[in-house]
This record gives sequence, structure tokens and C-alpha cells, in this order.
Amino acid sequence: MENDKIDLRKYINAVKRGWIWGLFPFIIILGLAVVYCVIKMPQYESYAMMLIEDDSDKSTRSMGGMASLMRTFSIGGFGSSSVDNEIVIVKSHAVKKTASSRLGLNRTYIERKGLKKELLYKTSPVLVEAPNQLFDTLQTSFKIRLDIKGGKVDITASKGFWGKTLASKKDAILPCSFETPYGIFQILKSDTFQEGIDKTIDVIVSGDDIVASGLNEKVLNVDFRTKKADVIEFTILDASKERGRDMLNALMSSYNERRKGRRNETASAEVAFLDERISLLGTELAMAEDKVAEFKSDNNLVDVGTEVSMLIRQDKATDEEIIAMNIQKTMLEDISKQLNNPEKKYSLIPMAETLGDGAAATVISNYNELILKRLEIAKSAKSDNIVLRSLTEQIDALRETAIENVDRTLDNLQIKYESVNRENAKYKGRLSTLPKYEQEYVDLMRDKELKNALYMFLLEKRESAMLKLNNTQELGFIFEPAYSAIKSYKNKIYIILGVSFALAFILSVLSSVIIGQKLMEKNKKLS
Repeated sequence: MENDKIDLRKYINAVKRGWIWGLFPFIIILGLAVVYCVIKMPQYESYAMMLIEDDSDKSTRSMGGMASLMRTFSIGGFGSSSVDNEIVIVKSHAVKKTASSRLGLNRTYIERKGLKKELLYKTSPVLVEAPNQLFDTLQTSFKIRLDIKGGKVDITASKGFWGKTLASKKDAILPCSFETPYGIFQILKSDTFQEGIDKTIDVIVSGDDIVASGLNEKVLNVDFRTKKADVIEFTILDASKERGRDMLNALMSSYNERRKGRRNETASAEVAFLDERISLLGTELAMAEDKVAEFKSDNNLVDVGTEVSMLIRQDKATDEEIIAMNIQKTMLEDISKQLNNPEKKYSLIPMAETLGDGAAATVISNYNELILKRLEIAKSAKSDNIVLRSLTEQIDALRETAIENVDRTLDNLQIKYESVNRENAKYKGRLSTLPKYEQEYVDLMRDKELKNALYMFLLEKRESAMLKLNNTQELGFIFEPAYSAIKSYKNKIYIILGVSFALAFILSVLSSVIIGQKLMEKNKKLS
């Protein structure tokens, strides 16, 4: 049992004997940590806030009774924006890539001053330029070191932790071109260049995708300000206050441009679809009006019986429901025709909200999402692009499902339509007792009213689409432009120093004990 006891005096004596040796790891580890904290560029937090506004009601506020009737049957767009969805869009790779590329963050200029480094944002005396296509396709990062001495500059391109040299050029005179394995870059003088300066500047060159991927949650945070408000808060950590603010402002502007572009693209497709439908329906409405006028003239009628009007007023509620269902059926048939039209198989399906909230609406919504992606990629990709082919295959497969869902919705609507017609049969029974010409007049007027109601509804929808197309208001209202904290962000430095001190202390004690014990054993042998 005595052997199991820990002799603290033995370890204390060992520490006393070897404490000098234990200082070495303590000094080395803590010293390295201090040096790292000294040479590391300070980080600053910048903040911004944006309110997500839903202007969908503004475009339909002027709509009258038909819009209200369509709202009852889930026809027409009366939804609201989801802030969760907007946060996902803001954090998307495409939005971050557009913002960072616009600011030129694919080139970072750092001036070396001994051990210290200083970030040069908009103040670098030299600039590294190349075509935008180079940065868009570059899938790596490398460093270009510029040693400026007097009127000449030594240029070295390197990559990796050990600085493998990729290319070099000595005693170049600015401006000059510099060829690397990734392309040719132009080294130019900026407005802040001063003749005769001696500086060493490192330019970190990265592809736009690399820069966007680097804006992860450790650097850029986008989240709700509070769960009770439709406000998005942005926070970014950067070595430059100005660059951090510019990045947040560019990110919000890029988001608004992307949302506006999609809104305009969708509205343009809807306007084109409605113009075609309105033109056809206008011809049909004119024919219906001619039939009514011809019927009155042939039968020498000025006022068709008061009783007919009374009956029409009695079944008004049923007639309105029948009209609404006919409108919905017509719109569904138009959507079905477009889905089955080979010439428009890669066009957006406007008026998709006509399908309501069922499975067909979900399928058409997903179909439109794929069409939008394909249209966007097709602008810059070649016809044999893998992503473009994959999207085309997905769209072709989803189109069949969409056709089935629309047909099923039409079948369900037909069942409901027949049920309402049975309810209306009793009114038609009474109308059948009237003279034949009055019955025909009712049929003609009903056909005219149906076409007129549908025509007015389409005009209202076109006006709504035009308002969206010409709407300059941004979905995200930047009510709090980016601003920066006065003091640098030091939490990470404190953590590094704390962990380093703890590690240095533990290793120092262990080293003192081990070396002290060896010294004590050596003294015993000598004695």
C-alpha cells in the first residue's frame, strides 16, 4: 500500500532541480504565441441590417371584384415573402461571388513591414489586373510578390505553404506584363504610386469561387435580427474596416439585383403569355357581342323580359361560382397546352398560381425553378455543358409529372363543376318555361359575361405583371448601411494567449519533473 502513495516531496524536489530547463518550453511556446498575435493583422467587425418588404399587395390593391373572387378559389398570386428563403438567397454562393468580384476581392494586397503586415485596400501603389474571365475560371489561389526598389520591381509568383516558385521576373519596369501558369497579368501603377519608393507587397490572387467559398460563417454571418421582425442582420470580420463595410453593402446590393432580375424575368414571361391570351379572347368577346346584337335585331327586341333579369339575379351566386370555375378551367387548359407544346417546352409556366396549393402547384413551382436555373446557365454555358444537360433531363422528366397533375386538377374541377351545375338546374328549369328567344338570349348573355369577366381578369393580371416589371422598389430595404466597430476584435487573440499559456505551463512543469528526476538519479549514482 505504501508503494501506491504519491510522494509529492519527490516531485517538488524534482521541479526545484529542473526548473531552469523547464523555462525553455515555457518561453518558446508563449513567445511564439506572442509573436503570432503581434504580427497578425487586427480584425474588425462590421454590421448592417436590411428589412425584407413584401410588395405583392401593392400590385393588386387596385383590383376589384373579380380579383376577390379569384382569391376565393386560390387563383392569382397573393402570397408573401419568406424571410427564411431570403436569408438562404443572401448566403448563396452566387450572391457572394457577385459581390466579391465586384469589389475585386480576388486580389488582396498586403504590404510587408518586417514581421508585421498591413492590408492595403484601395491604397496599394501597384495593381494586378487580368480579364474577368480569368478570375471567374481560376480554381486556386497563389501569391505574387512585388519587391519595388526605385523605379524597378522584382516579381515572383509562388504557391503553397513552402512557396513553390511558379514564375519570376527581375528588374521589370512598370507598367509591365507577367506570365504565370494560370494566365498573363498586368502589373500597373495606381494613383497612390510614388516614384522612388521601396516596398514589398504580396498580392494574393484567388478565383472568384475561392473567395466566395471563403466567406463562410466564421467570417460572414447572416441571420434574423429578431424572430419577431422581418429584418436580416449582417456581420463580417475583416482586417479592413472599409473593406468589411463595402463587402456588406455589395452583398445587399447583389441580393437586391438578383431578386429584381428574377422578378422581371418572371413578369416578362407572364406579360407575353397574357398578351397572347388577351388578343385571342378579345376576338371571341367581339364575336359574342355581335351575336347578342344580331339576336336583338333579328327578333326586334329592345328589352328582354324583366323576369329573365330577376332569374339571373336570383342565381347570381351560382353563376359567379360557375364563371370562376370556367376561368380556372380555361387557365388550366392554357397551362396544359403550353406544357404539351414542343416549341415552349423550356419556357416558364406563368399563372402557375392558378393551380392553388395542391400537388400540381408544387410540381409547377419546382418546374419553373428548374427552367429559371436553365435559362441562367444557358446564358453563359455551351450546349454540351454537363449541368445544362442535367437540368434539361430533369425538366423533361418533371414535365410529364406536371402534365399529369394539371390533368388531375382539371378532372377534379370538372366534378365540382357538374355538382354546381346540378344546383343551378332548378333555375334553368324555370327559364325553360319562357319563350325560346328569351332562353337563347340568356345563353348568349351568359357566354358574353363569361368572356367579358375572363377578359377583365386577364387585363387586371397583365396590369399586375406590368407593375411588377416596372417596379423599381427593392425587396430588401437597407435601412442600416454597413458600419464598423471602433475597436478591433480581440477574442481570438485572448483565446490563443490563454491556450498557449496553459500549454506552456503544463509542458514546463512536466519538463522540470522529468529533467529534475534524471538529475537526482545521476547525483545518487555519483554519491
